[in-house]
Amino acid sequence: MPDIVRQYKDVDISFTPHPTSGDIGQIKNADAVKAAVRNVIMTGFYEKPFRPGFGSGVSKLLFEPITPLTQESIKIAIQDSIRTWEPRAEVVDVDVSIDRDEQGYHASIQFAVDAASEIVSVNVFLERVR
Repeated sequence: MPDIVRQYKDVDISFTPHPTSGDIGQIKNADAVKAAVRNVIMTGFYEKPFRPGFGSGVSKLLFEPITPLTQESIKIAIQDSIRTWEPRAEVVDVDVSIDRDEQGYHASIQFAVDAASEIVSVNVFLERVR
């Protein structure tokens, strides 16, 4: 019996219409999981209706002093939120670096989709937004 390959489809949140049909576009497989991981990281607690615990809480940490302790707290928050809210992604590595000039953090998240051999990477710049 052949292995079953899971395929994922999500709505493209840029809402770019398809050129011929005019329908909202779709993103598939690894791109869908990348968008979901980015969404989890960028969502703060209590932002999603009826799911107050959804998100990472990173936005709150961005208003703390820019120190190695805050850097490590952001890294842990990202790892925990992906493990909790995105079961399709298995976290391989999270690297958070301080950018003092831009007053923020560069986060690079590497993960495997459904424990596949392919490693996917998402890069996010985290900064304070009021």
